Amino acid sequence: MRIPCLLLLLFIPFASHATPTGKLSPEQAFDLFARALLESDAEAGDTLHRAMQAAKQGDAPLSVMDARLVPEMVEALAKGEIDDDIPPEFAAPLGEVIRSTYLRSHCRATSAVPVNESAQGLQQVTLSFRCQVPDWDAAAPPLTDEVISRMRADASFAYGLITTTVPTLPRRSITDTVTLTADANGNYFFVDGQALLTPLIQSTMPMLLLAGHTRSQGQP
Repeated sequence: MRIPCLLLLLFIPFASHATPTGKLSPEQAFDLFARALLESDAEAGDTLHRAMQAAKQGDAPLSVMDARLVPEMVEALAKGEIDDDIPPEFAAPLGEVIRSTYLRSHCRATSAVPVNESAQGLQQVTLSFRCQVPDWDAAAPPLTDEVISRMRADASFAYGLITTTVPTLPRRSITDTVTLTADANGNYFFVDGQALLTPLIQSTMPMLLLAGHTRSQGQP
């Protein structure tokens, strides 16, 4: 089974900058990014847009796109506009599962630790964050390696199991880190979208764990 290409659409870097009234902390920058992208929070997207305009960043329109990306992807999936191996009967239910998983993820920064400057002499921090994801360990019947292997081999089985099981699962916390790099004026402007989204994708589609990925660190 191929990694769904619709999810690769989300592997794009987005920007976050200081507000017009002052610089954001790395944690604030990350939280605005996560709210806009994962929770389709238009207010967070607008805040990023105004901040980027104030910082004279050419990519300012991306901050508005953040809040529209997931809804537009789900709509395109339901309409069969995304070329993939997802059986048509599961397209709309899978889109809803993805939307709900992102919406309920509540990814938030927990700390930011300064690290060495980048090769360009810019300040960097290692930012830790926590997300809420579906807890497949609570699935019944259990999600064994055999089941995951079958999910990779049989698309109908995989997406049928995902769309019926994920909505009933409790949540668990996972933690991860991402590096934020400041611009020349000390504004933290980049969040690694792939680092943020990969653990959420894996938590929704566990067959990806056998596709060259590893589990993210979790917290009970």
